[in-house]
Amino acid sequence: MKLTTDGEQYAKVLFVQKTESITREREEKLGRLPMEPRGGGSQAAIVKMHVDCIESLAKAFAESYVVAYEKSGIILDLEGVKEIIEELQRLVNTWFSHLRSQINISRFVGTHTPDSTSIVARVRQSLVLKAQEGKLANDRKQREMVDSRLLPFAVGSGESSSFDALTGVYDRKQYDNDLPNVVAGCISSSPPISLAIIDIDHFKEFNDAYGHDIGDRVLQEAAHAMKASCEGKGRCYRWGGDEFVIVLPNYTSAEATTLAERIRSAALKVRVEGCPDSFTVSAGVAEHRGQAPDPDQLFKDADSALREVKKSGKDRVGIAPHNAASEGSGIPPKSSDLQSRIDSVHLSVRLTQGISSWYVIHVKNHSDEDITVKSLGLATPDGLELMSPAESEGQAAWKIAPRSVGVIGFRPDRDPAVQLETICFEKIREHYILGRRQFSLTITVVLFCEICGKRKEFRKPIAVSLDVNNHQLTQLA
Repeated sequence: MKLTTDGEQYAKVLFVQKTESITREREEKLGRLPMEPRGGGSQAAIVKMHVDCIESLAKAFAESYVVAYEKSGIILDLEGVKEIIEELQRLVNTWFSHLRSQINISRFVGTHTPDSTSIVARVRQSLVLKAQEGKLANDRKQREMVDSRLLPFAVGSGESSSFDALTGVYDRKQYDNDLPNVVAGCISSSPPISLAIIDIDHFKEFNDAYGHDIGDRVLQEAAHAMKASCEGKGRCYRWGGDEFVIVLPNYTSAEATTLAERIRSAALKVRVEGCPDSFTVSAGVAEHRGQAPDPDQLFKDADSALREVKKSGKDRVGIAPHNAASEGSGIPPKSSDLQSRIDSVHLSVRLTQGISSWYVIHVKNHSDEDITVKSLGLATPDGLELMSPAESEGQAAWKIAPRSVGVIGFRPDRDPAVQLETICFEKIREHYILGRRQFSLTITVVLFCEICGKRKEFRKPIAVSLDVNNHQLTQLA
């Protein structure tokens, strides 16, 4: 899978930092060589140092991309390796060409000193091994995660599965086969088992207004959203009509409610061709825990929670009363429930590069919600803009998963450092005249985010050092 634009920029920034260290080390080694005489042995040593530097740069380039893949949460595959190597080959050829223009290296390279082909081949071999290790680790992680959650479904799995022809999810016959097995698998160790019933709101109106073809597509899109959300967690079944059931072994009602909320939020974003209206879903969740949970009662409890939701406004998720009591929550109003999730989101930011045409900011998501940064800006503490809000380029959205860090790189429409120098000129003028060139100031990082389908603005003040000579901003520790 290919890196996002932000991931590419992060890799390049990281490589630049590594380059400075490697080239500085080379210069120090060259400085320790005797200047005279410059015989064959000395010339060979110089060539070897330069070629060793090229090999170190090649390795650093590859390592920077590996780190960028890891930070982005993207698995480095062989296609990604191919793209890295193609760019690296171009760079190594350029470096060797530059070296040949300064020194006659033909007598030394290719014997005891590696050439461009062997350097790139070694780096490629290392990257391929890294990609294979990453794939194995990811496959193992996915298997462990799926196996631990879905183990109860393995009971009686020798029979072929039965699917709904229209939506592609499991059908009611399969539900009738699965649920007793899942319940039986949960009896021995008494883990929780949750069930969610999800209903498409106003589905009859869709059919009446736009016809059954559109209604079928609404069902298919809704089923796709549910199936994607519960992949590796449980199973989704079409119960009948516009009603679906999700069975979640080893899930508490709180965890099941969070998953149902994700499905509800995903449904809001779905658009069906030929239908100008969006659709919403409602859900009822129930959990049973104990020596002998009753499959029928589990369904009845979830259905009861769904009916309460339907009475009180739809487009919501409700919990069965006895589960709600244990969780300390009932079925709060939709707006307050959603708002509490949004209000619980906490972000922290760090400016890692702030010079001229490229800025990099790390945004840490401390919450359990998915966040999309729609745009980002910099301002003074009293609200004066240092740049127009920057937006993600093309289709690459600045998405930050729960409990993770997102790397946001952007090109400001005007240099924030220069703007800050102009705005704060009166404050720094006297010190500037006396020869001072660095000043400690405070700026605000302004984030315009989307959380649970809603917009929220975050304003995060950070202390920075302003370098007037280089027009650079650096965050202070």
